[in-house]
Amino acid sequence: MVLVSLSRDGALQARALALQGLRVVRGSSSRGGVRGLAALVRTMRHYGADAAFAVDGPRGPLGRVKGGVVAAAQATGAVLVPMTGRVRRGVVFKRAWDRFALAWPFTRVEVELGAPIEPDDGDAREEVERSLTRLNREHVAA
Repeated sequence: MVLVSLSRDGALQARALALQGLRVVRGSSSRGGVRGLAALVRTMRHYGADAAFAVDGPRGPLGRVKGGVVAAAQATGAVLVPMTGRVRRGVVFKRAWDRFALAWPFTRVEVELGAPIEPDDGDAREEVERSLTRLNREHVAA
């Protein structure tokens, strides 16, 4: 499952993700956040599914984890697994706050996972931020 923003960009992403066979739930921290998070938690429980979403929200700042990720993990009994990725060939929108990357067709996308983090840990948000920073730094150096 993937949580995708309610923006026009999110509509494009939602269609592309659905074509990949992923279940899409719409919502974000700035628009429809509570409804989107509730739908995500409900769907995760119903299907026993994992979920993925940008933890820094639709407006950033980049790498600053919002509380929804911890709330979703706590509500479903899930662990948090930081994830980063990069495209081998494509376009990175450097003026976009999140440096959105669009991969060219048939290119390789590399994904790297961090160690699982328990959401009940008092500093889970900070731990996710530290892990993402480390993964991104290592990914760029690779």
